[in-house]
Amino acid sequence: MAICFPCEDALWDARCAEDWYTVLSTNSSYGSSTERLQGMDMAYAMDNICALRQLEPPIMMTSFGLFIAVHVVLCELYTTCSWKNLHRAPQDHDTGNDSDIQRVRHGLHNIYICWNVSPDRLSHAPSSGGDAPPFSSFGKLGSSLSHITHPFDQKYQRCRSIGLGRSPY
Repeated sequence: MAICFPCEDALWDARCAEDWYTVLSTNSSYGSSTERLQGMDMAYAMDNICALRQLEPPIMMTSFGLFIAVHVVLCELYTTCSWKNLHRAPQDHDTGNDSDIQRVRHGLHNIYICWNVSPDRLSHAPSSGGDAPPFSSFGKLGSSLSHITHPFDQKYQRCRSIGLGRSPY
């Protein structure tokens, strides 16, 4: 099953079929009328956004789509860092330079690039997901601090070393 990002706001705001037709018959940076109506495939977009390179050209996404993409990447950051902390031996030292963290960093940077070319950038309302850049900045900070061990993690590692806190799976 394919999951797609939401289509542009103008289509959501259409009140009737005639409004939809009018919106779809105008040119748009978001692609053809079919692409605009369906929305961008999420798996395709996230694979390109999180690739270990700068997007060239940037993907044209709505502000709400970028808002969702930022949260997908932040979820990956949280999952990656949590997984590492749960499965790290007490003597391991993580430098934060592995491929998962690099994918997160590239993803956040590429989302910021997409935001800068988005047609919604200047015309967004705060409630429509226009706050994606602050979340992107928050994620960049989090990914740069991903190698720091929290005191709770140290206590957990001590418990794990004596056999407590093992996964039942």
